[in-house]
Amino acid sequence: MADRIPFPQDQSEFANDPRVAFSKEKNNYFLEDEKGTEWEWIASRNTWSETVPEELMKQWAEAYKVEGVDENEPAMNPAQKRKQAQLDNPEENPNANKAKRTTNATTAKTTATDKLLDPDNAIVVTGLPLDVNADEIEKVFQRYGVIAETPNDSSKIIHISENEDGLPTGNAVIVFNDLHGVAQSIELQDDAEFSRKGSRKTNKISVRAATKEDFQREKVRIDKPVSDAQLKRKKAEIADRLKSFEDEDEEPIPAPRKSASWEKLVIISNIFTLAQLEEDEELADDIHRDVLEDAETIGPVKNVVVYDLEPRGICVIRFRDVESAQKCADAWDGRRYNGRAVRAGVPTEAVKFKRSLKTRKEDDEEERLAQFSKDLEAGA
Repeated sequence: MADRIPFPQDQSEFANDPRVAFSKEKNNYFLEDEKGTEWEWIASRNTWSETVPEELMKQWAEAYKVEGVDENEPAMNPAQKRKQAQLDNPEENPNANKAKRTTNATTAKTTATDKLLDPDNAIVVTGLPLDVNADEIEKVFQRYGVIAETPNDSSKIIHISENEDGLPTGNAVIVFNDLHGVAQSIELQDDAEFSRKGSRKTNKISVRAATKEDFQREKVRIDKPVSDAQLKRKKAEIADRLKSFEDEDEEPIPAPRKSASWEKLVIISNIFTLAQLEEDEELADDIHRDVLEDAETIGPVKNVVVYDLEPRGICVIRFRDVESAQKCADAWDGRRYNGRAVRAGVPTEAVKFKRSLKTRKEDDEEERLAQFSKDLEAGA
């Protein structure tokens, strides 16, 4: 029989071993070997221990059962009882009061933490990019209110959710210091794009008010204990910042960035050659008509221009919105027209191309006629 495959000996290796699974119920790692035997990870000794089947445990308990003794009752330990009494007696143990004070302090820290994590002042954001980080989230949402901070290290309370495998889900919980941030975030960011630096395509996100159930499900917590004294200092600091934010809030929140004009353009190249235009005087008009008809099936078009002096065979479509331009570019890129493979794309900066005076006059006349038709329809 082949030797058993060695067990992983470091927790960092567990995720790569298909035999290892984590039990939420028992809060520990378990491994099932090639024979079907189950092993439990003993973290204190960094080793695996074979588990005892539950049925066998019951058989042992039944075999060694003593009549009249409740097996579920905690065992009495007289020596431990005497030792505990001595520890609790201030006369015999000077540290007894100190121990009580420590216990009280721990309780105070837990209470302070609960006060800080208030679901009423929090939002749940869904649909975020899976590789988003807390800094990016803070940059978008800090304009709507003062994001809460942990009193011990002043880090923002932004919880990015993960699944059972430790992978991000695209959800996050953000805690503000008051309801203002919650209301503003929902009003201005719900069903809006999540702005990312250097990224043209962004996700549309959903924003809603958080609940206690969200905090429990997403396990929103502050890992480091917080005392009432720390919380008091942080609240005083936050009060000043809230006042400053309210003063700034009298100014309108800047509107989302307007799309640059060139982002609504589609540049089609290699759709003709100068030689072809010379041979066929009607080719430019045919290109203009064909491109316009196709573009109008994708989105609202402002105009189409054939640049008849460009050796690269340039035709430009100007849409009224960015989304239509991108769809059109995707549709035209690689398409064949008049026996030629054309390329299409949306420019990343302002562009200029050459065309003859004749085509400029024709385009101007076409725009005037189009505007005249719109005016007639409006007056009808």
